[in-house]
Amino acid sequence: MKLSKYSFGIGDRFAHQGVALLEAFQIALEDRTMITPVWNKSYREHNTVHSLPESVRKEADDAVRILDWQHDYFVDADHINLGNVEKYISSSDFFTLIEVFASDRVGLLYEITRTIFDLELDIRIAKISTKADQVADVFYVRDLDGQKIEDERQLKEIRDALLPVLAV
Repeated sequence: MKLSKYSFGIGDRFAHQGVALLEAFQIALEDRTMITPVWNKSYREHNTVHSLPESVRKEADDAVRILDWQHDYFVDADHINLGNVEKYISSSDFFTLIEVFASDRVGLLYEITRTIFDLELDIRIAKISTKADQVADVFYVRDLDGQKIEDERQLKEIRDALLPVLAV
């Protein structure tokens, strides 16, 4: 994923204005300014209007199809946490999310992050949570080219490398 020189976060609370929002980007393009639209709706907004992350993906995809947008666009999520991260994984373009649940021990966080580093992944965000003797962490990672990891072989490699670290 490569963002153009300019990107702009957009979204509407009820997922009905995707076409109108994208039209603004078309106007900028007519003026020879390429801006990459990034649809985004926070977890809090989803809770407020009782929507799902997939509605943002659908809004973006529908607007792009209707307006025949031939340029990049992305979908992102924010204000997510360990209790709600799972439903955002497939609809986000920016990160591969690695969820870790394990018994805590001295050095575990180092071992996890060292393993991720050894896999040549870039940790962009880490949400670390420990309750009693249990950890529940989420790592937002990209490859070294800034891309979300979607290749099944690479995802398996990540799982295979982390499982022994977590099993100790």
